[in-house]
Amino acid sequence: GYSSPSPRLRGEGRGEGFLCHKELRLVQTVLPAILSALLFSGCAIGPNYVRPTMETPSTFRGQAAPATETSFTDMPWWEVYKSPELEALIREALDANYDLRKAVSRLEQARAVAAQSRGQLFPQFGYQYDASRGLIPSATNPDLSTDNSGSAVLTAGWEVDLWRHRRRPHEADRAKYLATEEAKRGVTISLVAGVAQAYFELLALDLQLDIARQTTNSFGESLR
Repeated sequence: GYSSPSPRLRGEGRGEGFLCHKELRLVQTVLPAILSALLFSGCAIGPNYVRPTMETPSTFRGQAAPATETSFTDMPWWEVYKSPELEALIREALDANYDLRKAVSRLEQARAVAAQSRGQLFPQFGYQYDASRGLIPSATNPDLSTDNSGSAVLTAGWEVDLWRHRRRPHEADRAKYLATEEAKRGVTISLVAGVAQAYFELLALDLQLDIARQTTNSFGESLR
């Protein structure tokens, strides 16, 4: 005949059913969190930039110890050349050189673009005002009545940059600005070096001309 399962077996059946239900609830709770974390990480624009490490020699071309004094190239050009005439020529060249003017213009443009992209990271505020005045006819009054109206609207908003879609363009614009600044510095150094080289070459030619004149005079005196 039919016999009911023992209490021990019924207890084991309820225990197994309880564990399966608990595991299912755990999966239903953890799985959406994992999928959400993966989705959110996939929406982020690029990882944070980390400058790569480079192995560089401790000395340069057999240098015994690193230089402790200020480098010659880092000194201001007006402290390098001790000639008032050369300084005046360099200042004139810096003021009138078109390549340097273009470099300065590009630097100012890059600075403005970097500042504009950085402003997108902060709250935005705005306002709008409208006023009007006119004559409106009325059905009960044949004369025109004056109507004055005005409105003012203030707006404020801030977008939290969770996915870095605003920070990454700002970092790119800032890098371009720094590169433009170095390019402007390079143009300045090349211009100063070119003027100084031409100046010293002119001095050398003047000395050679003076030597040639003295040599001519000495030969002329020896023939007398």
